[in-house]
Amino acid sequence: MTYASSSDAKAVPWEPLFFVDFSASSAGMTDLQSEMPTSLSGLLATVIVWLDQTIFFIHHIYMTIKSIAETSYRGMYKVQPEDGSAFFVRQDYLPSVCVNGLEPGHELDEAQTDEMLDAGLAAAVELKAVEYLARAEQSRFGLTRKLCEKKYERKYVDMALDFLERAGYLSDARFARAWLNTRRTNHYEGRSRLLAELQSRGISRDVSQAAVDAFFEENDEDEICRKAYEKLSKKKSGDKLAAAMMQAGFTFKQLRAAEEGFAETNTCTGQ
Repeated sequence: MTYASSSDAKAVPWEPLFFVDFSASSAGMTDLQSEMPTSLSGLLATVIVWLDQTIFFIHHIYMTIKSIAETSYRGMYKVQPEDGSAFFVRQDYLPSVCVNGLEPGHELDEAQTDEMLDAGLAAAVELKAVEYLARAEQSRFGLTRKLCEKKYERKYVDMALDFLERAGYLSDARFARAWLNTRRTNHYEGRSRLLAELQSRGISRDVSQAAVDAFFEENDEDEICRKAYEKLSKKKSGDKLAAAMMQAGFTFKQLRAAEEGFAETNTCTGQ
């Protein structure tokens, strides 16, 4: 359930114990307040939110733990409150609440309830992020964009991705290496182009540089340049060919070497 009327609204991973949603003019505020229940168990407070002269009353509640157990996904716990649906948390998202200290019947105060809400929302983002990571390596920049497009709040996206980076599940360096190895299948490109491509995907310059250096330790840069020249020369020549080689990330020196090598090959073969 989502408290869409509040500037501090949170997507609540369980149904609240009690929720009232009605509106009136400011003149009717007293009458509305008099209609609100005062004996409801667990009721903490009423927050009055003004939205275009409309008042919404949101009742915050205590959370009481019905059950809590660790799942097969290491460090992730399934929490079942007394009221509402189960949700997931991990200790990393709980700065003050100790998961191991929670037992059936344990009642959380308002601050602890808010903390559990935040942890549940961060865990939900984490589980979605893991779905993407299971398909392919992701960059933090790219994964953040995908999750925000799914309407996850940035605060919880950052919490989840911070954890995944610490745990080693998310790595820009690993993504950069994987991307370069995939890229070489159908592209012949030089250092500057590959660096630019990685940085356009949110990879830092240092990480990009290290990945490109490692890539060319395993792949012959001159050979890649020759293949690029051979491919491009089929459609371009002269200044247009030179411009295309530069755009592909090769230096003028590499271009001349490839040009000379290509000419020698053609001479030897009689072409």
